[in-house]
Amino acid sequence: MERPHPHYLREQVHGLRAGASQRAIAHDLGLARMTVQKYAQLAAAAGYLDASQPLPDAGRRARWLGWWSQPRRQLRRVRLAWP
Repeated sequence: MERPHPHYLREQVHGLRAGASQRAIAHDLGLARMTVQKYAQLAAAAGYLDASQPLPDAGRRARWLGWWSQPRRQLRRVRLAWP
């Protein structure tokens, strides 16, 4: 499963704060509705959907997501032997 890019998550939070529906956000960003719902719940729990509060900076968002700070697993390259 591919992880959404942090820019998608930022756009998602902006859209939710502006009052857009999760379905509209999923359509605009090309994400599954369940993915939008998952990150909307995480953002709500962290208090990021409160419009009276400023949005966190990039470093704080990375700590909030946690797994973005971990390096991605590298895939092994396979060499094909041609006759």
